[in-house]
Amino acid sequence: MIQQFSTLKRTGFSILLTLLLAIPAFGAVSAAPAPQTTPDSTAFAADMTECVGGFAMTVRNGTNTSKSFGGVLRLRANSAGDLRESELAIDGGGTAKVTGTVTGQAVAMVFDLGNNTVMFGVGVMQKSLAECSGIAAGPFVGPEKDDRGDWDWFEGSIDARRN
Repeated sequence: MIQQFSTLKRTGFSILLTLLLAIPAFGAVSAAPAPQTTPDSTAFAADMTECVGGFAMTVRNGTNTSKSFGGVLRLRANSAGDLRESELAIDGGGTAKVTGTVTGQAVAMVFDLGNNTVMFGVGVMQKSLAECSGIAAGPFVGPEKDDRGDWDWFEGSIDARRN
């Protein structure tokens, strides 16, 4: 029990530290410029921005070590940065509802895999969501309590990124 609490405490501290280090790099929240429309970025109602890209997650430590999966991540955010109607279409079938926030180039996501199974990821995007280009990456936890890993989101084919 003490070992589980210690692991949980270290994990919580790692996530908090990651978020705290990311916030100063992006400065204060300000009004976002009007989104650029590209083939992968679309403005919704004056308030929504969408960006779609290839996505991959790999568990590095825990019950599911070395397991990975990928798919297509569609992020939709309102002008406040809240992720709405976002989802991960998983290769081989299935989807995960995605909620969270985007602030400048920082992103925090909750992946709801169903059946009370969730994964949490934080990270940094190379460019803003409205620009919808470049890469993004960061750590995640889940789906098992002891699972830890990393994720990345990118333009182009998911197969090209995994090689």
